[in-house]
Amino acid sequence: MNCTLFIHFGSPKNQHEVGQFVSRIFKDQLPTILPLYSRLFLKFPLELIATKKSIKKYESIKFDPSYINNIEKLRKAVEEKTKTKTFVAALYGTPLIEKTFAEIYNLSDEMKEPFAINRIKLISLFPHAPENLYNTMVERIQNLQIEYQNDIKVNWAPLFFDNPLFISLWVDCIKAAINQLPLEQRETTHIIFSAHAYPKDNESSEYEDQITSTVKKIIKELGDSIQYSIAYQSAAKFGKWTTPTIEDEIYRLSSQKVSCVIAPISFLFENIETKLDIDNKFMTYEKTTVVRTSLPGDSPKLIEMLSNMVKQNI
Repeated sequence: MNCTLFIHFGSPKNQHEVGQFVSRIFKDQLPTILPLYSRLFLKFPLELIATKKSIKKYESIKFDPSYINNIEKLRKAVEEKTKTKTFVAALYGTPLIEKTFAEIYNLSDEMKEPFAINRIKLISLFPHAPENLYNTMVERIQNLQIEYQNDIKVNWAPLFFDNPLFISLWVDCIKAAINQLPLEQRETTHIIFSAHAYPKDNESSEYEDQITSTVKKIIKELGDSIQYSIAYQSAAKFGKWTTPTIEDEIYRLSSQKVSCVIAPISFLFENIETKLDIDNKFMTYEKTTVVRTSLPGDSPKLIEMLSNMVKQNI
């Protein structure tokens, strides 16, 4: 029997989970931000500061459960559409990949042929994945395969940043946002494609190439006359990150007196980055009109796309 496993970033459900959430992120991502000698001295104070700030941020949105709820709705919809047992696991939140894998393997051991699970289709819910993040996912899955020494095969689905249905659903979201603007502003609207910032060196990364590919395909559908740019959000206060920032881009465009539509294309679900780092900062921006698109969530096109991915090569 086959099953599907969706992997997502995760989000703490309460104050107790925030510390663990931040600690796991630091363990994986700090090496890409700071050199070894800096990490030895700065890891603990930086992690403590980040935890305190994160608690305040999540408390300000009352630990909004919509992120987790949307993923569960999506899981149920895809499971029903594909008739394939479907699980979800988080890189940094709960349930962790390790816990969900244990559940799958234990379930497989309890079931008898031909109903035992013999193949897992892994689908990342990151439309775009920086190399370090993707490698972290792969490494943790490989370690679990070694640990359990089970005959269950694991198949990775490709990232869907250029999937036609993913492009189409974002075209729909952007058109709906443009229609929120007054008629006289729509012709001069500038679209800011926002993606999560990521630590980088001086070279262009595969992550940035993935973002650019998505944007070009969306613009092709919207029309080449559309004015647009790519910006990055939610960077940490230390280290070198992808640029330009969304703050700099909105400030630049406000001087040109054009309306802005923010399309956060690296996110599928509402989360702290969309609610705080975009909505709280820019939806009441006085120097120009700014609107944000809705997010895919559990939209029919997203369900169709993921269901098709489940069925492929299974």
